[in-house]
Amino acid sequence: MIEEFANGEITDKNGVPIIDKPLPIRDEAIKIIFNVIKEGRGTEHGGVWYDTTKSPKGEAAVREVFETMTPKHYHFLIDAAGIDIAKQPIEVAPASHYQCGGIYINEKGQTSLEGLYACGECAGNFQGANRLAGSALCDTQTMGAQAGKYAAEDSKKRDIIPPEKSSIDEHLDMLKNFLSEKKTKTRPIFLKEEILKAMDEYVAPFRSKEGLEKGLSIIEGVRKEVEKIHVPDVGRYNLELREALETRLAVDAAELTIGAALFRTESRGHHNRIDYPEQDDKNWRCHTIISNDGGKPVYSKRDVIYTRLKPEDVK
Repeated sequence: MIEEFANGEITDKNGVPIIDKPLPIRDEAIKIIFNVIKEGRGTEHGGVWYDTTKSPKGEAAVREVFETMTPKHYHFLIDAAGIDIAKQPIEVAPASHYQCGGIYINEKGQTSLEGLYACGECAGNFQGANRLAGSALCDTQTMGAQAGKYAAEDSKKRDIIPPEKSSIDEHLDMLKNFLSEKKTKTRPIFLKEEILKAMDEYVAPFRSKEGLEKGLSIIEGVRKEVEKIHVPDVGRYNLELREALETRLAVDAAELTIGAALFRTESRGHHNRIDYPEQDDKNWRCHTIISNDGGKPVYSKRDVIYTRLKPEDVK
């Protein structure tokens, strides 16, 4: 969004613009940038240049854009790195910004779990395969109001739902395992790095059966290493214990993301299968649903519900 206001250029390492204006939607822009990097035209650190020095708006107007829209980030770059992006190019690269997948909800924000309502980024069937700029705010305002309204009405009709003791015991055992002494001690931060590298190389943004299976193999290996995590028992607010918990959850999220990507044999939005490059509306105009069957993920399809407008009605 800043680029639309600052009107700079996204260029390769030699300063050659790589994206025509007006900017395409995000998934198309990401594909272009990753292809440039793959071709060897990326910058030293594996990105591209974002250059506002050639903006027709001029330096003062560009600085005003950054001062208005992202003042903290703008001044952090100046103070920490000595980079004034109103005066000089900066290396950038696509990164995960928004999770399009999440809990399946209905029009009330209701989930399949009794008493649980969801909205926003944790809900999975609102944005589809590609979130357009600005739609997340609309999502929070509409579905946030819906989920809040119906959750409040629901809570008035029921008693408190007690947690399952088996689930509590399972999570307590996990915490105790992290804090227990071990011969081989693994730090969660190193496992997080492995997850990030595997997902970056094999899952985003271009995917193939071969690459996804390699990524899945790495994640399965990380899952085994999670059992070896040791966290020092240093007090009530233990940051490394939080890192350990996040690592455990990241393994689950990575495995499910890869599984869903293998299941969907087409390309759509941010899901780009190079071995299935075409969008297949006949077989895949649907939601990917992941269910838990005895601790194992099961992947299936669910039809999209159209209430007012169908894709074929849009010319």
